[in-house]
Amino acid sequence: MIAGFTLSKINLLILAVALFSILAFFTFGFQDILSEREADNLIDELKNEFSLHLNSPSLCSENTTTVPDNLSFFGGKRLFYILTIRKIEQTENQNFIVLAISKRNEPEKTIASGRLGTNANIKLFKADSETSLGISSAEEKTNVDPQAFPPTNALFLVKENFEGEKNFYIVPCNSEQCDVARSALATSVLTDRELENSSCFKKSGTVSDVFTEAN
Repeated sequence: MIAGFTLSKINLLILAVALFSILAFFTFGFQDILSEREADNLIDELKNEFSLHLNSPSLCSENTTTVPDNLSFFGGKRLFYILTIRKIEQTENQNFIVLAISKRNEPEKTIASGRLGTNANIKLFKADSETSLGISSAEEKTNVDPQAFPPTNALFLVKENFEGEKNFYIVPCNSEQCDVARSALATSVLTDRELENSSCFKKSGTVSDVFTEAN
């Protein structure tokens, strides 16, 4: 009798552990699905923002886009993430902007991605404290990390038509200091071209802080 009662308690314990394991498995799986959905939504929003500039008929188009500090979903859960932006240059008429979001504590694990085709020249920049401008050209990729110190939680975007070519500049920045990135980009572009002004940028003294035509 006692042995049977003990066995029943053990069976109940095994059943409880099994049920808990199953519940935990589905809970974490559901959270992954929700976080991936939020990441997909962010990528779609950024692709739409990029497309607005790339398809703008104006000579110049600029904007600052802020990204969320984290991805929030059901149950008050939050996902800290890194957004990686890459460029793939394939032909003269078709380049790609590739967006990928990964978990900040697992940067090698991509949870959402997307790409956008364009005939523009893609110009990526990154924060660089070792340069006088505070930014430098990025050869293949640049990152947005809202949890970094200082955080990069915004993108300064510029589309310009210059000498028959379309250029699209992407500069990660801190949302409170994107004006600095704006000036640094203008200075960098005009210095490379050895110009005081171009179709988009205008330089005043040693600081480029005005766009000649932006709408």
